[in-house]
Amino acid sequence: MAEHPGGKPIIEVQDFTAAYDGNVVLDKLNFEIYAGEVFAILGGSGCGKSTLLKHMIGLYKPAGGRILIDGEDIAALSGEERRKILRKLGVLYQSGALFGSMTLLENVSLPLEEFTDLPPEAPTPPI
Repeated sequence: MAEHPGGKPIIEVQDFTAAYDGNVVLDKLNFEIYAGEVFAILGGSGCGKSTLLKHMIGLYKPAGGRILIDGEDIAALSGEERRKILRKLGVLYQSGALFGSMTLLENVSLPLEEFTDLPPEAPTPPI
């Protein structure tokens, strides 16, 4: 198998299963995300997009399978190791979770200014 041009995946979802009260809502999902890729999760209301993302950012543990961030299984980590991996992730919710007194750019920039050492003039990846 040829190597992916993006190198190693930064996020891997392997045979991921999510369930609530024993009811499976996502079953054996697999995908990889590479640095520089634009990756979209699409689907109708109630299909599991938010459930998947909540698992990917470590809010819930998978009912089955694994979610790896930079090769680390986030459900298997704890303490400082877990915090270190999760600090690599960011979430910006739509509408209600944005600061109304700030522009969209200011809302997106705020966590970058607070939690990274990136200079304000840091280049953004092409879309």
